[in-house]
Amino acid sequence: MSMLSNAVITGGIFNQTNIDQRQVAQTQKSAMDRLQEAVAHTAFHNSGERFDPPKCHPNTRVAVLDNIENWALRMDPETSDASILWLSGAAGAGKSAIAQTLAEHFHSKGLLIASFFFGRSDATRNHARLLVATIVYQLYSLLPPTAQSRVLAVIDQDPLIFTKSLLAQFEALVVNPLQYLLDNGLWTSTSVPRLIIIDGLDECLDRGMQHNVLLMLAAAVRQFHSPLIFLLASRPEHDIQAMFGSPNLLTVHIRLFLDDTYLPDRDIKLFLRDQFEECRTTHPFKQTIPPSWPSDDIVEEITSKSSGQFIYASVVAKYVKSTRHRPHHRLDVVLNLRPATRDLPFSELDSLYNHIFSGVDDIERVLDVISFHIIFQGLSIFQVDEIERVLRLDAGEVDILLCDLASVISHDGPYLKILHASLVDYLLDSARSKEYFVDLTKRRADHIANCIYFLSDVECQGPLMRTAQNAMYCVRYNHTFVNLTEPLYNAIRGLSILRLYNSVCYTEPLDPRDPFLQALTFEFVPSVFRLLKKSDSPKYLELYQYHQSEYELFLRESMKTSQTTQFGPFGGSSETPSST
Repeated sequence: MSMLSNAVITGGIFNQTNIDQRQVAQTQKSAMDRLQEAVAHTAFHNSGERFDPPKCHPNTRVAVLDNIENWALRMDPETSDASILWLSGAAGAGKSAIAQTLAEHFHSKGLLIASFFFGRSDATRNHARLLVATIVYQLYSLLPPTAQSRVLAVIDQDPLIFTKSLLAQFEALVVNPLQYLLDNGLWTSTSVPRLIIIDGLDECLDRGMQHNVLLMLAAAVRQFHSPLIFLLASRPEHDIQAMFGSPNLLTVHIRLFLDDTYLPDRDIKLFLRDQFEECRTTHPFKQTIPPSWPSDDIVEEITSKSSGQFIYASVVAKYVKSTRHRPHHRLDVVLNLRPATRDLPFSELDSLYNHIFSGVDDIERVLDVISFHIIFQGLSIFQVDEIERVLRLDAGEVDILLCDLASVISHDGPYLKILHASLVDYLLDSARSKEYFVDLTKRRADHIANCIYFLSDVECQGPLMRTAQNAMYCVRYNHTFVNLTEPLYNAIRGLSILRLYNSVCYTEPLDPRDPFLQALTFEFVPSVFRLLKKSDSPKYLELYQYHQSEYELFLRESMKTSQTTQFGPFGGSSETPSST
């Protein structure tokens, strides 16, 4: 091209404008540039930003890994029809370590298309806006040139493609290029990669985006009939469970839940023993470690505290292995045998619990339910429907209140179950749980008051007798641990011992040996009087005398109907509680 192609001559004046075509080209972003800018590079399984991510310890999780590999390779006839495998389990169960191990394994075999690891503390991967671009970037390198050009052509034709819905992006940039290959007899071999791994969907902070990700996967399978298969790992959060139970996903996925079926305690013990052995052989201060450290009992204790979840054992091992401290001293801190210094052993675990509880709506009522369970769980008597009665909640409300805590508290049968023993330690330590702290002294007094309020209102007939009897046992076995509070005083003031007896016996006299009457007479009534005798205040004395007179009235009436001396609360006599 002539050097004067951009020259303009007007009259006797000569003007020349030089336009550097290379500069113009540089200001126009290429399709690959746009793709790279839309990628969350920290979400790759082999990202340098995620250096040394958690992986399965050698010789652990063998059955889980085998089951997932058989699904991915379509070797298990019972699971080969499912295009989506949902790996779920309690918080800290080791889902991310399993996903990482599988990503590395399938990547080494050339069978992994892409991976995306969500992370709530990373602003580039705590949302799903970059998910499809990150998948496309990894897929691009696996495609033949003809399919690569189709991907870039889509981006060139629609430079704003990455602002569209996840489903629109996925169809245009993943489904259509693969369909082109399939239509041309390519990408059909069993050796071509098909697997996409998405880990930590619950770490995506926007629940609406979680929903959209699952809709995208459902469409890939049901609408587009894509040859891809998806391994998705997440905690069993309420919204995610609901989506997997919907018609869109119900029939196209299988669920692998990390529970006791896979014998996690055995793997946790192996992990701990190997970690402690590493301390004994490689730690800079190994010469200071006692030869028998740690004892088998300590390994058992830590395993028990792990509650089948790897995160507790992992946090302990990481803390103990610090190269700037003596391992056995650090383990003493974990076991509360030695005070902590500046760094606390469970900060990582606390961060997880803080995140989980931050998603709860009605936190005060949630802590009310959890504290009730913690205080009375040793008695193992209250079913969920009974907790609702005593706390004056609507039927089914406990499930609603705890729906965002499914990864730490389960309700599969009639009882609640805290999945992490360490969760109780967290909640009872104000320095760790802060605004989620459970003040056991206050809550215990409040819940004894709740039990008494329930007994004041209930007609002790039919199924309510079980709840009433449980409430009486709770007062009996906890009243010695509390002081008289105003709510507790008000609850006792509203109680009528006479009405409570009459509600039991109003239809026909009961055998004095009846378990309910035994609990009422020998467990509950004496506990109420002992509570009132904790204070010398005139108002408590007055209330004591009032209940004493009610009890004596009951004794007189019971004598008239021949239900006599066996009702005395002290040693089978008919004496009133004032004699104690």
